Amino acid sequence: MRNYKKKGTRQTVCEKSMNAALQDLKDGIKSIREASRCYEVKISTLRKRWLRIQHHKMKHIPINNALKLILDKSSKYSSRQIFSTKEEEQMVDYLKKASVLSYGFTMEEMRILAFQYAKHLQKNIPENWDVNEMAGEEWSRNFMKRNRHRGSIGIFNGSGYQDKDSFLETLKHLKKYALSSKESPILLLLDNHASHCHVQCIDYCRENGIIMLSFPPHTSHKTQPLDISVFGPFKRRCAKLFQAWMRENREKAGRITIHNIVKISAEALEGSFSKHNVQAGFLKAGIFPFNKERLINQAKEVESISTNLQINPEPSEANAETVETIRPLPRPLQIKNENKRTVTSMVLTNSPERDKRNLIEIKKNPKSVVSARRN
Repeated sequence: MRNYKKKGTRQTVCEKSMNAALQDLKDGIKSIREASRCYEVKISTLRKRWLRIQHHKMKHIPINNALKLILDKSSKYSSRQIFSTKEEEQMVDYLKKASVLSYGFTMEEMRILAFQYAKHLQKNIPENWDVNEMAGEEWSRNFMKRNRHRGSIGIFNGSGYQDKDSFLETLKHLKKYALSSKESPILLLLDNHASHCHVQCIDYCRENGIIMLSFPPHTSHKTQPLDISVFGPFKRRCAKLFQAWMRENREKAGRITIHNIVKISAEALEGSFSKHNVQAGFLKAGIFPFNKERLINQAKEVESISTNLQINPEPSEANAETVETIRPLPRPLQIKNENKRTVTSMVLTNSPERDKRNLIEIKKNPKSVVSARRN
């Protein structure tokens, strides 16, 4: 893949990000500096536009309309864009409608569409567009960045599982929108997956004010808010929607493929990842409002069942037709290991724990550590 490097140092303006930043300023949600960091727009440009809006007394009208009135064209740099903001919005709307009709565009098809649209509008396009009869790779990547969903990010790898690199990208995304710093830290609750415990990720959190607190092992079903109140409803909604889709499309497709799974899951996602469900997870786990007795009582309940469990219950008149008689509960697993290390919840970003993880990684793969030091 070609990685184009700009010859100049001037920064182009992403109009969607700029408009979102100005909207937050108008609503009083963020300061100019916070909006600049959050939406990755140049602070001087953002301040200049905001001052113009204030000077012309346009704070009472929508941001998009205000910008159209005070700027001849979105900015002196955006004139280099092939399409105007409105034309790109029309393209986005078209691509979304095509996706709804199960005719989603690949990246190459989208580049061809952009080329044809530019020719139709008689745009001044780069020479390589005419040669290849499609838009350039650099334009397509920037188009996707300009028109991505606000606050969203997509990360994947070949194995299908999260690794340290993908988790590090997630942390960077979190830092961008949470605006964490050493002066204003945030708390991140997570399990003890290997990708979460990598030293590179821990160091990034230490440098950017993210305190990593892990759940005790084998307790995420009781302590992790998403496991408690979000993932369950999401899976049940997905199952119903998948079955309904297969009934309605039995003659056309017959089975769900990667091309339509995102569209079907989106409806389940919207209903499951609601503010109410997320807050309910934190409440039931006892995290917020803080309630340590809730988890302790749940642990005691499990221990009580295990202790009082009859391995071979004798049938009697009272319990002759109980579930335990028909299918006895399994025996509690007894693991005898005197050398077993007790693992509890821990702050991964603390210096002792970070150094311990670093020693473990050195023992596992000393070459990679040496290589990292040289770089």
